[in-house]
Amino acid sequence: DYIAIALEHAQKHRFVTRQAMTDQLTGLANRYGLETHGMEIFQMATDQDQSIGVLMIDIDHFKQINDAYGHAYGDTVLKSIAQAIRAQIRNKDYAVRYGGEEFVVILPGLGTREALIVAERLRIKIAQMMIEKDRKFPTVSVGIYAAIPGALDILHEFIHRADLALYAAKEAGRNRSRVWSTNPEFYVKG
Repeated sequence: DYIAIALEHAQKHRFVTRQAMTDQLTGLANRYGLETHGMEIFQMATDQDQSIGVLMIDIDHFKQINDAYGHAYGDTVLKSIAQAIRAQIRNKDYAVRYGGEEFVVILPGLGTREALIVAERLRIKIAQMMIEKDRKFPTVSVGIYAAIPGALDILHEFIHRADLALYAAKEAGRNRSRVWSTNPEFYVKG
């Protein structure tokens, strides 16, 4: 009896932990999942001296979609994009709903070129999506950063660099991907 009770408690604990790390609307991981499992993935890449890619994805003009069609349609858009992300990434990749209309995807083992390919595949797939014929479906912009993390690197710095690249994609006109660069011109607003 004690073993059965212990197993039941262990199952409930795993279920509650999984629920705590999951965004209820999209089914992707949430910020808590990023802070736990995402950090584990990053640490594994550091320990194994492997590259890790990070995508920062933002829905273009999402506020206009919500304003024009309502929040229920906005929620449908978020769920549809989350499904598209899940369908386009590998099982070992980790997708997170980072904020309102922002997503982070962690790509263990991928360098810049491969991460860009994933980003473009996602961006193009999402741009082709349609839920209802009379309602516009938004595009996404994607920022990319990939590197082999060193002992002093942290996941949030990788996310920050992907976010800077996302900002460059938005500045360049949206519905595009950009890779983070150390080039000073990257930071110049034109």
